[in-house]
Amino acid sequence: MQARGRVIEIQDEHERLHCIAKDYVAQPEGALVISPANKERVAINTMIHQQLQEAGSVRPVDHTTEVYVNRQEMTGAERTFAHAYVPGEDILRYNTRSKVYGVKAGEYGRVTANNYAENTITVRLESGREITYNPQRLSGVSVYRESERHFAEGDRIQFRAPLQEQRVANSELGRIEHIEGKRFTVALDDGRRVQLDTGEFRNLDHGYAVTSYSSQGETVDRVIINANTSEPDVLLNQRMSYVAVSRAREDAVVYTNSEAELSEALDRQVDKQMALEMMHEAQPTSQRAEHSPQAFTQERSHDIPDQEQRKEVSDRGYGMSL
Repeated sequence: MQARGRVIEIQDEHERLHCIAKDYVAQPEGALVISPANKERVAINTMIHQQLQEAGSVRPVDHTTEVYVNRQEMTGAERTFAHAYVPGEDILRYNTRSKVYGVKAGEYGRVTANNYAENTITVRLESGREITYNPQRLSGVSVYRESERHFAEGDRIQFRAPLQEQRVANSELGRIEHIEGKRFTVALDDGRRVQLDTGEFRNLDHGYAVTSYSSQGETVDRVIINANTSEPDVLLNQRMSYVAVSRAREDAVVYTNSEAELSEALDRQVDKQMALEMMHEAQPTSQRAEHSPQAFTQERSHDIPDQEQRKEVSDRGYGMSL
């Protein structure tokens, strides 16, 4: 890739992300940006959204939409302690059902209280019913905070959790065809059209730039990779580089802050157990396409690998970017 001029070094972060967005907008059809760090991914999505509006490919009218953003700084261990949850702010999605507490798979609730001494949290479910339990005894939850995104007709979006009633799997991509109030009509990449109410389903984000984990199973003509060599091993490693480059049919280009350090960064090995978890949680679109009932009762989420971004969060403050 270096010999063919497909590795571009831009040390300044803002300039690099701007050039990535500009590269995408110049040839958006069949293109996908892969960026492992959440903060940079969100920044690239915002830049592309704005540039496409300026180019006329996306409608100029923004619709401010409340979305759920994963609390990526919470590790699996931290989720077992009541003090890790913030009453009034944290929103839980139960990825598996619980007969003991009467919780359905895919049900949401808001944390209303926590008890350090007894290590319990109280959650008000969507039905209005409240449950109190020890988080050690009820695993399989995703933890979110509320944020905002600006969507417009023509935007590419990614589903960040399964939309069960429409049989849309986690990580699927599509394009917004029409917006009327809070109702979105989305043309999925598999040819189907679905409608959703963003007042009820809030696990959405722009779909121009995605993580390497959520890109697994996608095949596109052109891939643009953001490789910041200062990222921790869990974000930039051999597995990420293989997954990212192999998404492309025809062309791949890497934007990096340091060409000299790139080879070493992309040769990092990740822990075997972590790799197995990544492969389990980020299953390919080819498997999702069968739309089996089981695919929509549990969240097969890139949120799980992102929990390992705790070092990134503490070092660079990427966890709660808006």
